[in-house]
Amino acid sequence: MKLLADFDSIEEAMNLCNYLLDHGVAATVSGVNAFQHRVLSGSTRVGVWVVYEEQFNDACQLKKDSNHVVSKKISEQLLNEFKEQLDSGGIDSELGNKIFFALFVIFSVLTIFVVGAILLFRIILIE
Repeated sequence: MKLLADFDSIEEAMNLCNYLLDHGVAATVSGVNAFQHRVLSGSTRVGVWVVYEEQFNDACQLKKDSNHVVSKKISEQLLNEFKEQLDSGGIDSELGNKIFFALFVIFSVLTIFVVGAILLFRIILIE
Protein backbone atom coordinates (compact mmCIF):
# COMPACT_ATOMS: atom_id res chain seq x y z
CA MET A 1 0.00 0.00 0.00
CA LYS A 2 1.22 3.48 -0.83
CA LEU A 3 -0.02 6.87 0.32
CA LEU A 4 -1.29 8.83 -2.67
CA ALA A 5 -2.51 11.98 -0.92
CA ASP A 6 -3.59 13.35 2.42
CA PHE A 7 -6.30 15.87 3.12
CA ASP A 8 -7.62 18.02 5.94
CA SER A 9 -11.14 17.10 4.83
CA ILE A 10 -12.79 13.69 5.00
CA GLU A 11 -15.07 14.64 2.11
CA GLU A 12 -12.15 15.43 -0.21
CA ALA A 13 -10.41 12.18 0.69
CA MET A 14 -13.59 10.17 0.12
CA ASN A 15 -14.17 11.90 -3.23
CA LEU A 16 -10.68 10.99 -4.46
CA CYS A 17 -11.00 7.45 -3.18
CA ASN A 18 -14.37 6.94 -4.88
CA TYR A 19 -12.97 8.47 -8.08
CA LEU A 20 -10.10 5.96 -8.05
CA LEU A 21 -12.43 3.05 -7.30
CA ASP A 22 -14.75 4.11 -10.13
CA HIS A 23 -11.76 3.85 -12.46
CA GLY A 24 -10.74 0.39 -11.19
CA VAL A 25 -7.94 1.38 -8.79
CA ALA A 26 -8.01 -0.32 -5.39
CA ALA A 27 -7.95 2.54 -2.88
CA THR A 28 -9.00 3.20 0.67
CA VAL A 29 -9.03 6.02 3.22
CA SER A 30 -7.24 5.94 6.56
CA GLY A 31 -7.42 8.20 9.58
CA VAL A 32 -11.15 8.90 9.44
CA ASN A 33 -11.84 7.97 13.07
CA ALA A 34 -8.74 9.70 14.33
CA PHE A 35 -9.72 12.80 12.37
CA GLN A 36 -13.28 12.70 13.72
CA HIS A 37 -11.86 12.48 17.26
CA ARG A 38 -8.99 14.91 16.63
CA VAL A 39 -9.40 16.51 20.06
CA LEU A 40 -8.21 13.23 21.59
CA SER A 41 -5.96 11.98 18.81
CA GLY A 42 -4.41 15.21 17.53
CA SER A 43 -4.91 13.95 13.97
CA THR A 44 -5.62 16.64 11.41
CA ARG A 45 -5.16 14.68 8.17
CA VAL A 46 -6.94 11.88 6.31
CA GLY A 47 -4.98 9.67 3.90
CA VAL A 48 -5.93 8.13 0.56
CA TRP A 49 -3.99 4.94 -0.06
CA VAL A 50 -3.53 2.90 -3.22
CA VAL A 51 -3.73 -0.71 -2.08
CA TYR A 52 -1.71 -2.38 -4.83
CA GLU A 53 1.69 -0.90 -5.68
CA GLU A 54 1.32 -1.88 -9.34
CA GLN A 55 -1.64 0.54 -9.55
CA PHE A 56 0.13 3.47 -7.91
CA ASN A 57 1.37 5.03 -11.18
CA ASP A 58 -2.13 4.71 -12.67
CA ALA A 59 -3.54 6.44 -9.59
CA CYS A 60 -1.03 9.29 -9.91
CA GLN A 61 -1.92 9.69 -13.59
CA LEU A 62 -5.67 9.62 -12.85
CA LYS A 63 -5.20 12.34 -10.27
CA LYS A 64 -3.63 14.56 -12.95
CA ASP A 65 -5.61 13.44 -16.00
CA SER A 66 -9.22 12.26 -15.85
CA ASN A 67 -8.83 10.75 -19.34
CA HIS A 68 -6.08 8.36 -18.24
CA VAL A 69 -6.94 4.69 -18.86
CA VAL A 70 -5.99 2.34 -16.02
CA SER A 71 -3.86 -0.50 -17.35
CA LYS A 72 -4.74 -3.10 -14.71
CA LYS A 73 -8.16 -2.66 -13.11
CA ILE A 74 -9.32 -4.64 -10.10
CA SER A 75 -12.13 -7.17 -10.44
CA GLU A 76 -15.76 -6.16 -9.93
CA GLN A 77 -15.90 -8.30 -6.77
CA LEU A 78 -12.85 -6.58 -5.25
CA LEU A 79 -14.22 -3.22 -6.31
CA ASN A 80 -17.45 -3.89 -4.40
CA GLU A 81 -15.51 -5.02 -1.32
CA PHE A 82 -13.45 -1.83 -1.29
CA LYS A 83 -16.58 0.31 -1.73
CA GLU A 84 -18.27 -1.48 1.20
CA GLN A 85 -15.18 -0.92 3.32
CA LEU A 86 -15.13 2.75 2.39
CA ASP A 87 -18.84 3.11 3.21
CA SER A 88 -18.17 1.63 6.65
CA GLY A 89 -15.46 4.17 7.46
CA GLY A 90 -12.26 3.01 5.77
CA ILE A 91 -9.54 0.64 6.88
CA ASP A 92 -9.24 1.87 10.43
CA SER A 93 -12.90 2.06 11.37
CA GLU A 94 -13.17 -0.90 13.77
CA LEU A 95 -9.73 -0.42 15.31
CA GLY A 96 -10.29 3.32 15.63
CA ASN A 97 -13.59 2.84 17.43
CA LYS A 98 -11.97 0.44 19.91
CA ILE A 99 -9.06 2.78 20.58
CA PHE A 100 -11.25 5.82 21.14
CA PHE A 101 -13.63 3.86 23.37
CA ALA A 102 -10.64 2.72 25.45
CA LEU A 103 -9.34 6.30 25.67
CA PHE A 104 -12.78 7.52 26.70
CA VAL A 105 -13.00 4.89 29.46
CA ILE A 106 -9.50 5.69 30.73
CA PHE A 107 -10.22 9.43 30.71
CA SER A 108 -13.51 8.88 32.54
CA VAL A 109 -11.91 6.70 35.22
CA LEU A 110 -9.09 9.20 35.73
CA THR A 111 -11.58 12.05 35.98
CA ILE A 112 -13.62 10.20 38.61
CA PHE A 113 -10.45 9.37 40.53
CA VAL A 114 -9.18 12.97 40.51
CA VAL A 115 -12.57 14.44 41.48
CA GLY A 116 -12.88 11.85 44.27
CA ALA A 117 -9.39 12.66 45.53
CA ILE A 118 -10.13 16.39 45.54
CA LEU A 119 -13.39 15.87 47.44
CA LEU A 120 -11.67 13.59 49.96
CA PHE A 121 -8.87 16.10 50.42
CA ARG A 122 -11.41 18.92 51.01
CA ILE A 123 -13.28 16.79 53.59
CA ILE A 124 -10.04 16.08 55.42
CA LEU A 125 -9.11 19.77 55.44
CA ILE A 126 -12.55 20.83 56.70
CA GLU A 127 -12.45 18.40 59.63
